[in-house]
Amino acid sequence: MSWVDIRSTEGITRFLRNQKTPIPEIFQASKQLIVHDEPIVLPNKERFIFELVCDRLSHTKSKEYRHSKEIWDLFILLWTRLDRETRVKYVTKIRFNDLVESMLQETDFDSDSEFLNVFVQSVDLVLDDKRLTFSSETNVELVSQLLQLAATAGQSSCIQLAYRLFKSANTSTLHYNKKNVAYFCSECLPNVLVLIRAGKETALLEKMLREVLLRKEALNDLKENVGYFCNSAATKQIDDVAVIDFFQRIIGKLAVKDIEELFGEVVSKFPGTKIELLKRVVGLNKVLSTSFLSNLVDSSSLNLEVLQLAISKNVDVGLLYSDRIFELAKTQDDNKRFELMSALLDVYVRSREVETFFELWSANCIENTTFVSDRFVTAVSEIIPGLSQKQIINLVKKYVESKNFVLLTSIAEGLLLGVTGIGQTSITRMLQQTADEMKPEFLKVLEKPQESHHYWKLATLMQMIYNTDVPTKKTYKIEDFFFSRLRSFESRLQSADETFVKQFMSFYRKSDIQFKRTIFTRWFVLMNVILDQSQLRKLVEEYFGNETDEITVLANGVLHEQSNLMKEVIDYLISDLSSKKPTLSRYIQTIPAFCYTRSQREQMLNLLVGAELESKFVCILALLEQPTLKSKVETDISTLIKLVEESSCPEALEVADKVFDTHLRQSSKFITESEQTLRSGKAFKTALCLLRSERRLDKLNDELYDSLLDKCVNDVSKDNKLLDVLIELKSWKVQQDPKIKKTISKIGNNCDPETAQKLFNLICQLGKTYAPEYVLPLFSSLPHLELLMDSLKTYLKNFEAEELASIWLWVLDTDEKDETVSYLLCVLLQIQSSENQYAQKLTIASLSTLLDLQLSVETAIQVGLVLKQLISGSSWMLTQYSVEQVVVFINKISQHLLETEQLTDAQTTLYLQNCQVLSNLVLFQRFRFSNRQHLLIHSFVGLLECLFKHNLGTAAATGFERLVSNLCEISASSVSNSESESSLTSTVSFMKHQLRKFVPLLILNYVKFYLSYQMDPAIKDVLENSMFMVFDLLTLNELNFINMSLDSQSRIVYRSLYDDYKKFGKWREE
Repeated sequence: MSWVDIRSTEGITRFLRNQKTPIPEIFQASKQLIVHDEPIVLPNKERFIFELVCDRLSHTKSKEYRHSKEIWDLFILLWTRLDRETRVKYVTKIRFNDLVESMLQETDFDSDSEFLNVFVQSVDLVLDDKRLTFSSETNVELVSQLLQLAATAGQSSCIQLAYRLFKSANTSTLHYNKKNVAYFCSECLPNVLVLIRAGKETALLEKMLREVLLRKEALNDLKENVGYFCNSAATKQIDDVAVIDFFQRIIGKLAVKDIEELFGEVVSKFPGTKIELLKRVVGLNKVLSTSFLSNLVDSSSLNLEVLQLAISKNVDVGLLYSDRIFELAKTQDDNKRFELMSALLDVYVRSREVETFFELWSANCIENTTFVSDRFVTAVSEIIPGLSQKQIINLVKKYVESKNFVLLTSIAEGLLLGVTGIGQTSITRMLQQTADEMKPEFLKVLEKPQESHHYWKLATLMQMIYNTDVPTKKTYKIEDFFFSRLRSFESRLQSADETFVKQFMSFYRKSDIQFKRTIFTRWFVLMNVILDQSQLRKLVEEYFGNETDEITVLANGVLHEQSNLMKEVIDYLISDLSSKKPTLSRYIQTIPAFCYTRSQREQMLNLLVGAELESKFVCILALLEQPTLKSKVETDISTLIKLVEESSCPEALEVADKVFDTHLRQSSKFITESEQTLRSGKAFKTALCLLRSERRLDKLNDELYDSLLDKCVNDVSKDNKLLDVLIELKSWKVQQDPKIKKTISKIGNNCDPETAQKLFNLICQLGKTYAPEYVLPLFSSLPHLELLMDSLKTYLKNFEAEELASIWLWVLDTDEKDETVSYLLCVLLQIQSSENQYAQKLTIASLSTLLDLQLSVETAIQVGLVLKQLISGSSWMLTQYSVEQVVVFINKISQHLLETEQLTDAQTTLYLQNCQVLSNLVLFQRFRFSNRQHLLIHSFVGLLECLFKHNLGTAAATGFERLVSNLCEISASSVSNSESESSLTSTVSFMKHQLRKFVPLLILNYVKFYLSYQMDPAIKDVLENSMFMVFDLLTLNELNFINMSLDSQSRIVYRSLYDDYKKFGKWREE
């Protein structure tokens, strides 16, 4: 019988207890009873079913229940519905810890990740209510099994459960014993590292690793435990990167000898980790033994990286293997060999054996190897300033005699540092003296020119140091020969003879790109002088025909000043742009307009107009900075129209603006012709550009304006994009236009909110075409009112003072008072003139209305902006009563912020706005508070508490600090309304006297809030500065009054604050 047919309590209990009932049916029947409340009376059904589930899970002979995901799902469902006492009672009966142990040992979770997740969740629930006790051996086995499941099934919940079980056996007083730690390192640690590498629950796993291996008590066994790990990890084929990461974590805790032994053991099991492990060992601030490093080098078959790391750590190893390193470097020149030789050079410098190094170097100077490369010669030259004068002289004499130009070049480069000057003056003097003393030796070795790259490199250096040329009539086809000659021409300001120029050009054509690049980046100024135009043309063609990094040259500002060379460069760009496949067009904009001749600008503009380039308008604009008045785009209106109308790029409009501006300033006939052509209305964008230019220069053509306006009005209903243009045109001449009403009505019948906003902007540009009774409700019905306020101001400025007063009253008398009214009042408050005799009364009424409204944060910010402007720029609208209304508004905002639990960024902005409004009151209306200082202080206290309660940040704290500064540092202008100059001093003194009566409240409340709230140190520092300004204002009597008003706890804070004031805040006369 199916459980669905059972309708009695006895029947359902028998059905559930029956051993032969299939598990899926038990699950379905139980879930239906519990969740869906089947119409069967079963008292305490959750307890009955949970007891049944626990009983079935405890069966050791029939294990199908404990291996069923449905039974464990039922376990979780019932656990959450029963009280703690009941569920703990039943799991205790079935020895749940034994159940967990057998489940992990017997169940194949690898093939069923969902079942694993349900089982882990069940164990977690039990652990939340009950402590499961396992022996240490069992605990580490369970942790190992869970970590293995996490690695294979990818379940982070397994890691979390493993950590909970681990922590139950590893507390502040209880830890794994030595045997268990060894088992952990062998069975758990490999999986821990794999999971850390995979980024799963990294924090928990790292805690586990530290607590087992890196505890103070376990450090003595660390080397032995790592050995267990290595044996196990090797068989489990752990990733080399995980092993390296583990090694990095532990080596800092070991002695040098242990590190060396452990390194050998790890590398023997994981050979691929050798280089990376050695890098980490070398990176330690520990001295490694020579025997260890020597054995390492020998076993590496002279691996270059191993060699470099070894010799950088121990100079003895470098000296021991120096001959073999030189042999290695003889084979070829590459980065690894260069780095190795640089490391060996450092070894000889540190061991003060530079002369020995030079001897080895001299014996191995073989072409096409690292030893003769320019970068190695330069690297050696950098150690020359560190040698003594005697050492340098001995080296020069020795290698002059053997004519070793490579070594002499390196020494000469080092001496050049003395000629050009380096940081230490004493070294500079020594190098200069040495260079002067060695001049005969160097010139002696250069007496007979040779066809050698290093000879001419040395010759060039001699020119730079001694300004002495090497006389030669023969031409050598060597790069450095030409560099030497060019240096000679440059230093003596001589023109090159025709023979040399021909030889140079012949060599240049056959040379590689590196030589050509050097000429263009180093010698272009000289090229501009010694070559004629035809030779410069060939120079440019050869270079740009082979270069792949032209921007490096073309962006050079000094190159732009070489007029002859730049003429040929620009001609080459023009010819390139004329080709079907231009390659250099993207570099045109890097060349300033002044580099072009007028003819070149004309050619380039004509080519750019027809070119299909992304950046062509940017290039055209750059060239039009210096107009030619001859190019097609500047003289042919049809070309300009085509360029502008066919492009959607905004720079195209700027091109038209630039052309029209130029012609308008010269009163050119081109403008008259353009106006006639554009009057047809076919080239709308171009006509608009012309009108904009004419308006800027106050030369607006009315006929063209009217024709374009009529076209906009006729076409705007078909194309809403024209609304922006129509608004712009109408803003130029604000006047009534009843004819446009039908068009606006047609568009407005069915439009989106964005279009509705644009229509409102248009309506506001039509003068009094629409009555205020229509415009103001329309404004209130639209979204984003803050974006429409400027347009409404434009509309309302068309009315006289009496009319504005009537409109203002109409707004105040409206029945529906909501946030939209606040925007209307903000606009009205901003546009008043002193002619409005009702302004003061209406301002009071407006502020009363604003105080009654519940404003959003955004609206309150807008109101605050208006109040700031009103206080500082329209003080004639304010009375004593309206000023006090502003204070009430400030207090209302502060109270709202205090009642808010968590402030948003917008509310923080509102806080700053509040500070600024109050600051304006203090600066511009202080005279109204001569006997009402308590009103101001009350507002300050509210702002101060907001700052403390919400920890608003340094920006808000700084705003409050400026506010306190304005309060305490009273200026004559802030207290003077109509007083004469002679009474200002006494007025300021009176205001300070009045302020001292109430300003102690700020200190008292600061102490109160300090004890009530927690605050970031950065904010506290800023607030302390504001309190220091208050202290500056107070006399000793007021300070004592504050002290007597505080309780013992508050007095400690107050005295600490005052002590800081005396140390850091009080002004001291020098």
